[in-house]
Amino acid sequence: TTRLVNEKGELGKKQRCFNDNGPEILKDSRATFANIVNTALENAGLEERIDHRSNKDRGLEALPTKNEGVAVTHMRRRYEEEKKKPIHERNLDIILPQLAQENDAIKIHNLELEILATEKLLQKLQKNNNFNFDDIRNKYNREKSTNFDDLFIKPHQKASEENLFDKLDNAISMLDLNQKTNDAIDQFDFEINKMKAEAERKAEQTRLQAIAEAKAEENRQAKVKAERKVEEQVRLRAITEAEAKHKAEAERKAEQTRLQAIAEASDQFRPF
Repeated sequence: TTRLVNEKGELGKKQRCFNDNGPEILKDSRATFANIVNTALENAGLEERIDHRSNKDRGLEALPTKNEGVAVTHMRRRYEEEKKKPIHERNLDIILPQLAQENDAIKIHNLELEILATEKLLQKLQKNNNFNFDDIRNKYNREKSTNFDDLFIKPHQKASEENLFDKLDNAISMLDLNQKTNDAIDQFDFEINKMKAEAERKAEQTRLQAIAEAKAEENRQAKVKAERKVEEQVRLRAITEAEAKHKAEAERKAEQTRLQAIAEASDQFRPF
């Protein structure tokens, strides 16, 4: 809220300055919030810290995801529920929205960056300190110990050792990234295959629809042709009937003329 809040939790007047200086106020508010949280974390003896700055301002290669909103989030949940069903029972009309697919691709990209950074860290540790991280991890898992001093003892490098162990501790906590990446890649492959299947299904529907439309057009043309043939037959029948009628009328008139001529000839040669 942009309204003032008193110690009783009651809302006061709305602050109009946010309308004109919203971005700057929001940036300052985020910085203030980050400082408060980090102070609380430090007072609690925790090493975690938050940073309100963007990835770009922090010099990170990780890409930011986009806000999916209520509609996309709802479709994602429906899609996730649909994925739990056997493939033959799934509703292929429920697909992951484009924005959600883009965000998933960004998450995979960022995860790959984290894995690459972890691998570089391990390589650096192996190169600078002459040890095999797999041996350390195996020994750590066997002994179920978090005391790295039992694994490495270098009294003359105590300061660098503590820094090294802090890095190792962070690296161990990220060991599941490879599995997460494999899962993400498998999921991505599944989505690609599903999209491919959906595209093939739609292409088949389009093909069948085109065949049906072509058949319908063929039937329509055949119907039009048949109707035209009937019309032509009716026209020819009408012409024939008209010609026959005209011929009969001509013959009737000719017969009348002949009979009239005979009658007239009889009157001229009748004796008195």
